[in-house]
Amino acid sequence: MESIAVPPAGTTVLLLAGPKAGKSSLLLRWKALRQESAHYLKLTPEDAASSFFLRRFLGDWPDIRSRFEHLRAEIETLGWGGLLGLAIAEAHPAFTLLLDDFHLVETLPEQAEWLALVRHFPAGGTLVLASRHQVSLDRMPIETMGAENPLWQERPALADVEALPPDLLAKAIALAIVGEATASPASLELVRRLVAAQASDGMVRLRAPWASVVAEAIANLPEAAELWEVVAHQVAAFRRRHLNRHQETRLREILDRIPPEVRRAHPMLLQAEGEAHAELGRFEEARACFTQALSLARTPEERRGLKVYLFWAAQYGGDPAEVKALAAELDAEVLALAPALRARYLLWKALMHWEESALPEVEAACREVLEVVAAGDRTVIYHHARALSLLTSLAIRHARFAEAQAFSKRLLALCQEHQLERLHLKTVADRLLLMVSNDSEQIALSLLTELPNDAFRAPPPAFFNSYLSCFAWRASKFGAHRLALALFHLVQDHAFATAHPMGDAVRNGRINLIHANGRLGEFERARAFLDELGADPAGRRHLEVARFVWAQALILGGHLDEAEQVLSQRVADPGRGALRAALFQAWIRHLRGDPKAVDDVKEVLASPGGSAFWDHEAELMQQMGLRPRVSRYHVKVFGGPAFGAADGTLARWPRKKALSLLSLLVLRPEGLPTDELVGLLYPGVDPDDAAAALHRLAYDLRQALNGVGAPELLESARGFYRFKWEAVAFCDWHDFDGLYRKAQSLEADGLTESAAILYRMALAIADKPLFEGLAEAVFEEPRRVHQARLAHAAAFSKLHTPYLEP
Repeated sequence: MESIAVPPAGTTVLLLAGPKAGKSSLLLRWKALRQESAHYLKLTPEDAASSFFLRRFLGDWPDIRSRFEHLRAEIETLGWGGLLGLAIAEAHPAFTLLLDDFHLVETLPEQAEWLALVRHFPAGGTLVLASRHQVSLDRMPIETMGAENPLWQERPALADVEALPPDLLAKAIALAIVGEATASPASLELVRRLVAAQASDGMVRLRAPWASVVAEAIANLPEAAELWEVVAHQVAAFRRRHLNRHQETRLREILDRIPPEVRRAHPMLLQAEGEAHAELGRFEEARACFTQALSLARTPEERRGLKVYLFWAAQYGGDPAEVKALAAELDAEVLALAPALRARYLLWKALMHWEESALPEVEAACREVLEVVAAGDRTVIYHHARALSLLTSLAIRHARFAEAQAFSKRLLALCQEHQLERLHLKTVADRLLLMVSNDSEQIALSLLTELPNDAFRAPPPAFFNSYLSCFAWRASKFGAHRLALALFHLVQDHAFATAHPMGDAVRNGRINLIHANGRLGEFERARAFLDELGADPAGRRHLEVARFVWAQALILGGHLDEAEQVLSQRVADPGRGALRAALFQAWIRHLRGDPKAVDDVKEVLASPGGSAFWDHEAELMQQMGLRPRVSRYHVKVFGGPAFGAADGTLARWPRKKALSLLSLLVLRPEGLPTDELVGLLYPGVDPDDAAAALHRLAYDLRQALNGVGAPELLESARGFYRFKWEAVAFCDWHDFDGLYRKAQSLEADGLTESAAILYRMALAIADKPLFEGLAEAVFEEPRRVHQARLAHAAAFSKLHTPYLEP
């Protein structure tokens, strides 16, 4: 049916739209076009009296009135609605009835009679009902012009909002503030009234014509406690529903829509405001909110819950005595806490023990968290994940790598199954840093780039920085220390721009820069970062870690006296810290020729907790001859192709052409058939001569690889050449390509800032010309494509992360 065409005979049409949409105008236009046997009637509250309606309608149609009165005398069992329908059918079988504001029927005492009129209306007639609400009619077929029809121009007014029943008004206000709600009787009634719509995800949201006017109504609302109670519960439900999803970053925006005087008077809203402050690291403000909420709490359950939040906030800058007093109170009530609150409290208690280095208590608290039954509760599931994350870190610290891997796999599965988006990045970062700690692990780039894009939607800055630092640690592990330094600088710049300038992300960044500069022999720069940490009153815990990183760099650089001075400083951790200091001192003695140093190291390894250093200090063990070196190879094609081992040994090339073969296999990691390689490397040469030349070239490549102990990496069988990339730890072009593709994917998903940062990481890798020094024409097109990629990455990252520009 055309949107403005007169409905044909035998049609029932339902016009559904809100106030002032144009329904009445359309009905009057249709009446004018139909003329004969057509009646337009706009219902009013007075039509509650059927006699009033019948007088209005039948006064214009005497023939219908005559039939109606006759039928009423004959059929006593049928009400006026059914009788009127039959009377119209007998008098005017092709009658057109246009009833406006049909939604008013819902409020009339004789609603059933109106529906009977619809049911008995002549099949050959045209019945059009205009309604502001969805209605259920026992009449088929029905054509509907729904509320989303572009013909309508709905303009609801404040009066329409205020006319909603109190429970629906509260729900509409909650929808305007929160933006969504799950299906419930009240929200579905708003859908039926065309105030809201239910999306394909099942969530209910205000329809666009109503959103602005309902938001406007908030300023004029009465101080109705019941209304704001509904809003508070919807805010809390939003928090639970989107916990650790990117949508939870909207909490501050949601709270700002609620008048401040309302927020200050409601415990649940104060709690939400405190959480929003804590998310940004503003724990003093969070404590103030939780304290005020506690003073307003109405039930023992509310008071216990708010004590849990106050315990959390007090850990950060609060009075230690207050923290311990709250912990004592909550320990006595822990079994009375609801599961979600119990899991939350135990997790925060574990974090408190972690800060105190009380590691056995950390493990005990985490295992208690895991014992809380989730029963589908997202909050409990999230705290299970946080506990697994802590247990992973704890296992790494004690070098229980098999246990750490098991925890890490459980954690990753939990993140994926329950879409814990904002924890996902940290989980991957923790897992990769675990692999960095274990000398025998190879680290595939895909671990970092195959994350779902949703993990990059508004991740916490600290988690994102931890993820980004993995790229640098991966490069460092494989000997690409200059690249690692560039990436660490990028991560640190991002931490300064997005996190607290003296927060943990920045402190960890300084430790990373001490490591990278030390590996490159840039000792003055490394020392400057150590001094910055030393000047930070809150950075003592990081300072001890930094000193060991600095001492290691000094030892590797041959500055043994200065390393001894660093190690002579008091160690805050008398257990693990003292053991590490003893190891490093033995290392120094070994380098000075002390034959007893190796036995001293063995003694440390045999002591309680000492076995952890076998993997954590693998480099020390290798230098002292206690464990073999792991063969790791890297390939680079930026700044001229090269192949080398992690110790810096580079392959020597008898013929430069062998580098061209290696470079083609870099571009095509899946391998190349002989005939294609011949055409690429020897264009225009006789096929037999070219095949023989390729065979000699492959021999040259194997000889070069043999010089660094890797002749088996070039495979050739059945006319096909392939490089064993699974045995290569790092290839700069593969990393560039993987990062660039991931950035492209994020860009396509609208995640511009994350995309821009990954583009910057890719640009840091591609810091020199591609395939420099190779003259073959086959490399011209890859270079052209590469230049276009560089240009796009540079322009995009400059546009979307200007704060990272030098």
